[in-house]
Amino acid sequence: MLRKLNFRAVNSVLRFQKNGVASAPAPQPETSPKVLYTGIFYNNEWHKSKSGKTFQCINPANEQVIAEVQESSKDDVNLAVAAAKNAFALGSPWRRLDASERGRLIYRLADLIERDRNYLASLETLDNGKPYAMSYNVDIPVALKNLRYFAGWADKNHGKVIPMDGDFFAYTRHEPVGVCGQIIPWNFPILMMAWKLGPALATGNTIVLKPAEQTSLTALYIAQLTKEAGFPGYFVQPTVFADVKDEMDISREEIFGPVQQLARFKNLDEVIKRANDSDYGLAAAIFSKNIDKVNYLVQGLRAGTVWVNTYNAFGAQVPFGGYKMSGHGRENSEYALRNYTEIKSVITRIQQKSS
Repeated sequence: MLRKLNFRAVNSVLRFQKNGVASAPAPQPETSPKVLYTGIFYNNEWHKSKSGKTFQCINPANEQVIAEVQESSKDDVNLAVAAAKNAFALGSPWRRLDASERGRLIYRLADLIERDRNYLASLETLDNGKPYAMSYNVDIPVALKNLRYFAGWADKNHGKVIPMDGDFFAYTRHEPVGVCGQIIPWNFPILMMAWKLGPALATGNTIVLKPAEQTSLTALYIAQLTKEAGFPGYFVQPTVFADVKDEMDISREEIFGPVQQLARFKNLDEVIKRANDSDYGLAAAIFSKNIDKVNYLVQGLRAGTVWVNTYNAFGAQVPFGGYKMSGHGRENSEYALRNYTEIKSVITRIQQKSS
C-alpha cells in the first residue's frame, strides 16, 4: 500500500546510519522555506531569461508549485559563457588570483552552505522528493566534504621538474582548460554541484552549470498507474521483477525509481560475461564472504566502482565515474583534477660555459 510522505514526520528517521555510526539528530525541516532567488545567475548577478519564459518547480509529494523559475535558453547560455570567458581572460582578476586565495573562497562557500544547512536540505527535499533525513545527513555533508577537499588542492595542483637528456631544463605546468560547461544530474543537485564546481574552481577554471532533465519510462508507467489509483503526488510503488532476461529493457536501461530486477546465474564466469554485456559501466556491488570469489569478480567486472559487502559508499578522496557510456573522466579525488587541466611542457635550453 502506498503511503503519502508526512513531511513533519520525517524527523522520526533522523538517526541516519553512516558506516555503522548514527549521525546526530537533525533539526526539524522548514516545511515552507522562502525561495529567495529564481533567476539565472551569471556575471555575479541574477537575470531574467531573455525569452521571458519561466517554468514551474513542482513539489513531487503533493504536486503543488514551489516557485516560478526563469527558463534559460540558448541566448541565456551564450551570455553566461561570454561572462565566463571574460572572467578567464589573460590578466583578469580571476586569472591573477593566488591559488591559495581560490582555496579560501571555496572554503568560504562550504562554510556558507553549512551555515544554511537546514534551509538548503529543506529546499532539496521539497524540490527533489527525497526524505529530509537524506538531504540533511547525506547530501549536504558530502557536498561540504567535497568542497573542502578540493579547496585544499587549489595550491597543490602543480607540475614536475623533469630530468631531460641534453642541456635542457624541463618542467610541466598544470593549466586550467578555461570555460567548463557542466550538466548537473537531477537526483543530487547540491551534491553534484559540489562534485563539479569544487575541482573546476580549484584548478582555476570558470560558474556555467545547467541542470539535467532525466526520466525513466518504466518509472513513468508505474507512476501513471499510481495516478489512476487516486494517489496524489509522484509516488512510485517499489516493484520487484523476477526471472528477468538479459534482453529485457528493464535489464538493459537505467531505471530511476524503486525497481529491482532478479536474475539467475550458474557460475561466476557467467555473471561477469552477462554483467559486462551492457552499454553502461558505472558501478557494481558484490556481496560475499569468499575473498577468492570477490577478487575474481572485481578484476572481471568492467565498472568504474565496485563495492564489496556495501553499497553507495562515497568519499571525496575516492574517484567515481564509469566505463563505456557511463561517462568520461572521474569525479572526486585527485583524479578529478585531470578533467579540468591541460598539461604544458616547458623546455629551456641551458647555455653551458666552456671551461
